[in-house]
Amino acid sequence: MVGELSQFKTVCLCITSRIATIPRHCKRPAIPALSIKAACNIFYSIYDDGGRSEIITDLLRRLNFHALSVVLLATTSVHNVWSYDQLVKEWDLHCTQVLRLGQ
Repeated sequence: MVGELSQFKTVCLCITSRIATIPRHCKRPAIPALSIKAACNIFYSIYDDGGRSEIITDLLRRLNFHALSVVLLATTSVHNVWSYDQLVKEWDLHCTQVLRLGQ
């Protein structure tokens, strides 16, 4: 299907996947990390407790300001009703497992 759709000059395909294999004739775009400000804005737009904290900025820095990780972290925090201190504690104990919903 990718091959067929790629034949059209007016069609632009964006494929997302967790696998590293890239179909022939496709390019992997470079996706830069977010700025500190953008990462914080995304986090706080999802998890808004009314205040900002250097604790969160440090945690987002540990995620290299990766957009999907920031969204998952904020969503998981809201889902689990974690305070900032609890979030950091969970991160220190479980690292990337924290990014899974339902923990």
